[in-house]
Amino acid sequence: MGLGITNEDRVRLYHNLVNCRRALVDHDILRKPTDSSGSFLRNTLRRLSKHKLDKLRQEHGGDTGETYKGFHYAFWAFSRQPLPQSISRIPEADEQVMLQVFQIILTYAGLGQNGKL
Repeated sequence: MGLGITNEDRVRLYHNLVNCRRALVDHDILRKPTDSSGSFLRNTLRRLSKHKLDKLRQEHGGDTGETYKGFHYAFWAFSRQPLPQSISRIPEADEQVMLQVFQIILTYAGLGQNGKL
């Protein structure tokens, strides 16, 4: 008979996870995410109504309070897309290997090129 995980355990584990993420950011181990679509997104958001903007923020974690020093929730989220760069600061030669490893993981998970099944 196994013991189930309690809500208190979940909350404690979640806060430990957030603290670990913040420590990685504070120790400058992570590379800032690239924002290749920044101007497009900003221009698109200007045209959205307040209701649509609120809905978009909810769907993409924009108001969850999980942005820390420029690292948004999406930085930590699972991705089906190949990474454009490594998330940690590593030598360039190692970075190329890590990007290939991530692509292999996606393929092994049943996702082909660009995250498609």
